[in-house]
Amino acid sequence: MENRKLEKYLTLSNYPSEIRSKTIFQVLILSDFLGFFLLVGLPELSFILNLVLIPVITLNFWALLYIIAPYRFELSFVLFNGFWGFVTSFIYFLVTQKYIYNILEFESLLFFNLGLSFYFLSVLSVLVIQHLLLNDKIKIPEGLNAWSNWISIVPYLCFGFVELIFIATKSDDIKPLIFVGVVLVVMVFPVSTVKLIHQYIYLRKYQQEVKAEYQDLGKPKKDRMNYPEFYYEVIILDSNEVLSDEEIEAIVDKIGERVVPVDLSITTMSGKNITEEKDRFLKKRVNPEKYPYFLITRGEGKELNKIENEYKQNHQIRNFFKMIQPGELHFATENYMLDFDRIIYHSDNINEIIDYLIENTENVSDYKRLKKSNKAT
Repeated sequence: MENRKLEKYLTLSNYPSEIRSKTIFQVLILSDFLGFFLLVGLPELSFILNLVLIPVITLNFWALLYIIAPYRFELSFVLFNGFWGFVTSFIYFLVTQKYIYNILEFESLLFFNLGLSFYFLSVLSVLVIQHLLLNDKIKIPEGLNAWSNWISIVPYLCFGFVELIFIATKSDDIKPLIFVGVVLVVMVFPVSTVKLIHQYIYLRKYQQEVKAEYQDLGKPKKDRMNYPEFYYEVIILDSNEVLSDEEIEAIVDKIGERVVPVDLSITTMSGKNITEEKDRFLKKRVNPEKYPYFLITRGEGKELNKIENEYKQNHQIRNFFKMIQPGELHFATENYMLDFDRIIYHSDNINEIIDYLIENTENVSDYKRLKKSNKAT
């Protein structure tokens, strides 16, 4: 297994500030309201409720941890998310079966048992393919990053196609066909989320590395480290757009290997994003002789907090329900951080940029999460 691949696999994809709203939406809306309640309405296959009742109760009680204390239970949310994917996809499977038995008036359980086998085969294939991908047993063609998700659920997609054919031939009403089709499409998301169970196993296996990377993991919000006074942005000037995605990723990784401040963002700025005013500034004050060229800007924490608070005020309803994502706040502050008047250092040598960051930024961080953007706004 490549070290870079393992490092990415040990990265937590959810910010703790997102966990509460994500839990409420996924459990109460997707699992309970759009899933479990639909099972209660139809009389067919009444034993189904007994199959899913305990998992649903477990899911809802478990969800309370992440609603009450999302920061403290941040790591286990990965496992919870995988469990949510399994339970919710199972609920959606049962919904389609109940609906099909109601429409087609089947009496035998053969169709249900066959579908159940294909469902569990799909869940198992998600975990197996995730393991094979991580250990380089299979390769994904360049640019098809979602390939594994689709291949892993092919067994159930095939059976779902058979279900749709049955409904189309047995019913003259198109509504059941549309309903089952929509449920099958929505089901793709929770089924693919099951792979997080596999990721959690590795997070526990390499818990010392994870703890070193996320030093405040498991601590409540009030005990986590404060953000520094200044925030920094590394701007990669790629005027002629000669850098490939792999080269940009290599530059970001090189910075990340030696600089770990939470207050650092990295942005790639191509020629089409450089305004006339910025171009005049570059020629007069910076005068880069070759590209890629690197700029460092610095912003004050108070000013950035002010911009973020103004953004929240303009989206009060979404802010009330904790639906504003950290990425949104990052983009809201980009105009401020990409202002060339805020440039404090520049060079055509990436090592000089890294040395400056090491000397002048606070290498104490809550998380090592370098926010990346392929183009400036």
